Amino acid sequence: MRIPDFIKEMGRRCALSWREKDSSKTGVVPLEKIQTVAVFLDVQSPEIEQAVDHIRKSFSERGIGVTIFTLQPQLESVNEMIPGVVYILKNDLSWCDCPKIGRRHPFLSVGEDMFVSLYRQSSFALEFIARCSGAKFKIGRSQLPGNIYDFIVEEPEDSQLDQIQAFDNIIDFISALHI
Repeated sequence: MRIPDFIKEMGRRCALSWREKDSSKTGVVPLEKIQTVAVFLDVQSPEIEQAVDHIRKSFSERGIGVTIFTLQPQLESVNEMIPGVVYILKNDLSWCDCPKIGRRHPFLSVGEDMFVSLYRQSSFALEFIARCSGAKFKIGRSQLPGNIYDFIVEEPEDSQLDQIQAFDNIIDFISALHI
């Protein structure tokens, strides 16, 4: 049975009402103060495996722990999984696309200092997870309602960045910070 969109929207609003962003808790943090990172990658991108390797290597070289996630809310299972990537599937989400109560860990917070979403387009599940993240510094490619992200990677007008390029731009920016 398909749930009507207006009912889903009501459920989403209720779920978010208790997770309003407190802007005093997040902000730009220099890379040397980051110990753990949660990165959300779009598995539909052609460069996904290279992006996973690139991100792991980049953070490993800096002694920073990383957990990589991907959202696949349309799938109940995945035939070919990328090793070490946490998949969030349809079974992990409620009827209004929030992570189910019993399955919220590890997606809502892995104790990360930085939350990075490399998705061009957001979904409700990603918005909910970003709001619930306890990260001190939140980064995305497009702002969410309520200004969840502290830093946005904007696309150049004449081209689109792939996930690796967007990630490199993020690292270049926060590496240059001396707060």
